[in-house]
Amino acid sequence: MSQAVMRHQIADYLKCGTDQTAAFALCGTGYSSLNEELNPQVENTLYVCDKNASADVDSYQVKFPFEADFFKVQIAIATCNFSERINNLT
Repeated sequence: MSQAVMRHQIADYLKCGTDQTAAFALCGTGYSSLNEELNPQVENTLYVCDKNASADVDSYQVKFPFEADFFKVQIAIATCNFSERINNLT
């Protein structure tokens, strides 16, 4: 029997380094919410012989909205340039 995966069992990381020097920080303490929105871009096609349209996913417009309190000891909050990261995600 499979069990449901709870949110506290999923780890999210934020890229804090550069393309030349990869560094990732765990988004943990300080984050009160962090959601994953895949936003699939779907194309519906209805064929003459079908009763219902079929949907195909063309692409995703991924977003990760979050709420966080500022803690200097939390690397993912203190050292990352959030405005740059947010602009890169949208």
